Amino acid sequence: MSVTAKNLKQHSKKQPLHRIEDGWYSVKLIDITYNFHPAYGKRWQFIFEFPCGKTLMRTTSPSLGIGSARRSIIEALFEPETDMVGEIPLQNVENQWLIGKKCQALVVNKKNKHGVEYSNIDSLYKETGKKATLTLIKKPG
Repeated sequence: MSVTAKNLKQHSKKQPLHRIEDGWYSVKLIDITYNFHPAYGKRWQFIFEFPCGKTLMRTTSPSLGIGSARRSIIEALFEPETDMVGEIPLQNVENQWLIGKKCQALVVNKKNKHGVEYSNIDSLYKETGKKATLTLIKKPG
């Protein structure tokens, strides 16, 4: 069922498909789609697979501006390459170049405004080959 602006509130109360504990994970990009959402407009959806086999989706706007979520995802997955005229700009990176690439994901579980807790990919970074540890401090209440 597609989500429309009319039934968005009801959709937001559904339980998430997958739950992943807070922490750092090595993830693999398995799919990228571009679509239009009635409530949010044009959106990019990046599907990441976790070592346990579960998947989470990170949705972004089409922007590739400095600090944008889509730009940070592409930078985490794509090694800068050069062609005959220099470095390939991010806007020219093809989706198929990113599929199957790995990066580090920080997962943080947060409640939406309806009180449903979701596992969210908070940020993504290049693979370093080093094991990262993270201690999250939860706010009281």
